[in-house]
Amino acid sequence: MLEAEIDEAKRMANKITTITLATGVFLGCAVIKTPVVNSAPTLLGSTPYLSFNDSPFKNVSFSYFHLENFEDGSLNVPGVTASSASGLPVSVPGPGFYTDSVDIDDGVIDGNGQQGHGLVELGNGIIGGFKFNFNVNILGNLPTHVGIVWTDSYSSFGGIDQTPLTFEGFDAQGNSLGTIALGQGQIGDTRNDGTTVDDRFFGVINLAGISAISISQNLIDGGFEVDHLQYGFFSQSSQPVSEPSTVFGLLGFGLFGLGVFCKRTVSANWM
Repeated sequence: MLEAEIDEAKRMANKITTITLATGVFLGCAVIKTPVVNSAPTLLGSTPYLSFNDSPFKNVSFSYFHLENFEDGSLNVPGVTASSASGLPVSVPGPGFYTDSVDIDDGVIDGNGQQGHGLVELGNGIIGGFKFNFNVNILGNLPTHVGIVWTDSYSSFGGIDQTPLTFEGFDAQGNSLGTIALGQGQIGDTRNDGTTVDDRFFGVINLAGISAISISQNLIDGGFEVDHLQYGFFSQSSQPVSEPSTVFGLLGFGLFGLGVFCKRTVSANWM
């Protein structure tokens, strides 16, 4: 009789051991805060943009971040250079009738960007636009997030500012991360007097790094303008991960409880 009770106690202890260990492993895994980050490239846009509050990057915790609004009359944020799609000179004109800065850059959102600054190239009648290249030696790490705001363009061939547009991002090796292509009439408001209702954000996210972006339109012969170039580096290693001691503590606590329970069970059956 006593031997049968001891065997039953052992079987119960084995079951409890299995349950306790499984529970400990489950709890241990639950507290490891391994960040789940989508590593595939993500293209963003086109979306309305009147100020940085409209940027999808505004709440990201970057290791570094730069926003170029051209309000000092030049492109001088670190680690980036711009070239025109047409090969013609790049300039930052001041306030004027044709200037179409991001709306907030003159201090007030009022539907007009004539009092700000933007980056402009004239276009050659075939194409107009920009390519921005990032220098890893200056930045330390290539940006993982890059965005640009299209504000206006002019084509005497295709509806002032409504000709087809292409945005593209490039990885660290110069390979394409994908394109956003808008057809005829899918961007612009057929005006060239600084209106901001048609300003649009385009961007790309690639956690392995972005070496360049480009944005261009066909048939541009009177100007292509962008603003609010923005780029930052997001480090995955900055995300919190629980200490291993947390996991082992849970397992140890479970095993301690198991030992106490088994001791009491066997002792009770011996009595």
